[in-house]
Amino acid sequence: MNPNHHYGPNPEGYEYSKWGTYHRANYEAIGVDRSSKGTGFTLQYHSPWREIFDSIETCPEDLLLFFHRIRYDHKMKSGKTLIQSMYDLHFEGVEQISKSS
Repeated sequence: MNPNHHYGPNPEGYEYSKWGTYHRANYEAIGVDRSSKGTGFTLQYHSPWREIFDSIETCPEDLLLFFHRIRYDHKMKSGKTLIQSMYDLHFEGVEQISKSS
């Protein structure tokens, strides 16, 4: 969202502020470490969710980049790297849109 209000989508809205809360992408990794070792956001959840979200191994993959900072070469459950999974999802989206046009 844009700084100072939540009505304007903007992936980099807060990225360069002290609150930098969205993707923090660089050449090595993407995501924000909101685990107990990072911002501590996962500590707001009750067990068992706290422990599930706090671990890269048990965090649901669709929430992985919200709760953790992940290297692009991280192996996903599919065996693909994170970056390859991201590419594949984007290409799948393009195919879906192309078929519906």
